Amino acid sequence: MKRLSPKILILCLSVVVYMVLFIVFNFTIGYAAAIAGIVPAVAAGWLFGMRAGIAAGVLVLPFSSLLCLLLNVPDWIAKMLFQAAPGHISIIAIGGIIGRIRDLNLSLQHHYAKLHSAEKERRISEKRFRATAESSPDAIVNADAQNRIIYWNKGAADMFGYQSSEISGQSALILLPERYRRENSKLFEQFIEQLSEDFTGRTFEAMGLRKNGEEFPLEQSLSTWQVYDQRFFTSIIRDITDRKKFEQEREKLIHELQVALAEVKTLSGLLPICASCKKIRNDKGYWTQIEGYIREHTNADFSHSLCPDCAKKLYPEEFQDD
Repeated sequence: MKRLSPKILILCLSVVVYMVLFIVFNFTIGYAAAIAGIVPAVAAGWLFGMRAGIAAGVLVLPFSSLLCLLLNVPDWIAKMLFQAAPGHISIIAIGGIIGRIRDLNLSLQHHYAKLHSAEKERRISEKRFRATAESSPDAIVNADAQNRIIYWNKGAADMFGYQSSEISGQSALILLPERYRRENSKLFEQFIEQLSEDFTGRTFEAMGLRKNGEEFPLEQSLSTWQVYDQRFFTSIIRDITDRKKFEQEREKLIHELQVALAEVKTLSGLLPICASCKKIRNDKGYWTQIEGYIREHTNADFSHSLCPDCAKKLYPEEFQDD
């Protein structure tokens, strides 16, 4: 057997109280119906809402008439119909008002619970963001719609030299060299007006300015987010000084290699050479002296001389004494 809910038990108890009051105040039967009927109407309204309160108020008069019949006092019904009518309307109104108050109270509790849950989620999300942001070596900077800095992580402090307390509320343009501030201000205004996708999520390079006046190359990506009707912006900034130095050294090395390759000519593959006169056949099919062919296809040159064997063969008289 199922147990009755506490609300049903309380409502039944209120009906019992109503019946007792009705019998006790029978000497003023018209007012007794009004006074006693408030109990179940208020109980129904507070436990089940406005509709239940109104319904309980409406049922007071018929129930009171039925009770008169059960008590074998049918002459009370006529008195009650004439005397209790104003009180009956009051019972209906009171039951509806109590029910409405109960509904509003539950609605406020539900709304408060949602706000509390949302605030809890926001705090958890904020803690998670700060834990991630503070451990990042990159600079993470949040700004409002007026481009004023509202958040500054440890990476930003290390990169630019400003502590969070001294940079908060400052314009983000302070992080750029003077010559770039006007142009960047126009771009930010354009971004605010159009919220262009050409900016959001795109990475671009710029020059940054440290607190000590040192300029350095940086890489920045920009994103936007909104809280109610207020818009905010997040910049993730990376110092690319080392990368730029590496790129410059790489470009210098490539240039040096290209220059060296341009100055060097090499021979490769099979060369058709005469076994007797040692001439070489070129690409056009002509036979040329070997020194001329090498001179044409390389940067090498020749200084002619005679080896000892050829010298004895060509000038034997010079070697007769030997």
